[in-house]
Amino acid sequence: MKTTKKLKRMVAGVLASLMAMSGTANICAADTEENVHLSMAFWAEQSEIDRLDQLLEIWKADHPNVTLDYTYCSGPDYPTKLQVWFSSGKAPDVIRMSRDIFSPFASEDLFADLTPYLEASGSAGCWDESLLDIFDFDGELLSLPYMYSNYVIAYNKDIFDEANLEYPTADWTETEFVELAKTLTSGEGPEKTYGMWFGGWVCELVRALYGEPKMYDTENMVMQATNNEKFKAAFQLLGDLHKDGYCSNEVTKTTTTGGFVTGKYAMAIAMTGDIASYQKQIGDNFKWDIVELPISETYDTRWNTNMRLQGFGMSKTTEHPELAYDLIEYMTTNYEVQKAVDEDGVGIPALTEYLESEEFKTNYGGGLAYNKEAFVNMAKVGTSWEYAGIWADINDTLTSEFNAYITGATDIDTALDNLQKKGEAVIEAAKS
Repeated sequence: MKTTKKLKRMVAGVLASLMAMSGTANICAADTEENVHLSMAFWAEQSEIDRLDQLLEIWKADHPNVTLDYTYCSGPDYPTKLQVWFSSGKAPDVIRMSRDIFSPFASEDLFADLTPYLEASGSAGCWDESLLDIFDFDGELLSLPYMYSNYVIAYNKDIFDEANLEYPTADWTETEFVELAKTLTSGEGPEKTYGMWFGGWVCELVRALYGEPKMYDTENMVMQATNNEKFKAAFQLLGDLHKDGYCSNEVTKTTTTGGFVTGKYAMAIAMTGDIASYQKQIGDNFKWDIVELPISETYDTRWNTNMRLQGFGMSKTTEHPELAYDLIEYMTTNYEVQKAVDEDGVGIPALTEYLESEEFKTNYGGGLAYNKEAFVNMAKVGTSWEYAGIWADINDTLTSEFNAYITGATDIDTALDNLQKKGEAVIEAAKS
């Protein structure tokens, strides 16, 4: 599949080169004298908005003939905004994206294919190919990677030291992980120390822990919760850790024990955005670090992580595609822009040049040093998981059935059968 995508991009690159030679392709519109208006949309918190304002001012200074207007809102409101823009035919020229947010719109021919622009610009090697693949829909590249967030495991060094156990390393196995989770669980009631904390994120992991086939196939609109050895194994493994008391049950996210920062967990699932809170809340209370997810010996793969990959794409109706692409490329290939992503702690920058720099490796947000490379390494086994539309409904059913299993309300086969049937009903209703 990846080879096919690469081939399509190579072909598009040849076509783009021929266009450039014939004078019909002008990717950089920065030199034009024409006064133009460009619009941009993104979601962000206020701290990121302030930084984006500064970065966009730099781009505007290099394009004095361009009036750039941008609209921003909160993440939860963004999908609704997209729907309104596309329904009215007034979509912004440049649009911040994530796979799950714009997936429902991807098949409606609303976004421009960036492949010819990318190949003609010579920037195709700026990111890991796996990131480009996530934004590939039916052979069309609908966004360029900007930043991402994914999963690692955080561990409490003090708890490991007290048990005289070695810290986990990048090559640790699933068996070793399970043994540690069990060994490091001790005590009862409020004084209990758990071996692992998954919180509500466990139902994201279980969907595709060992890769394909996932719980569902979004491309072909098919449920795969039954007769799926990998999914059942993941469901049982993570379910039993909760069922047997090695993890606190926070699956439904209706209650919380406070998580890793309380010092009551030997290990915990952690996302990129958690690190800033660790640095602030843990302080000197205990020593900690992070490590890649473990490797399954049975399926010969590291646990897959959800990639919350964000990027910038272009509306197909833009009147200034070359200029819009110039802005997209600035946001995704400019070293200082990517450095700002890292300094603000909002995610892992996607640009390979920055990821390989000493600045990335030594920037800890003013806090303690930690293994940042774990996030970068996990991107190699990143996969896109859906959160919108009918898939959100099916995800809710997964949470319900997973909770029923770990609380003893049902057995695993019944839980998976219920999930399969309910998921099929949702998909069939969407097709009709």
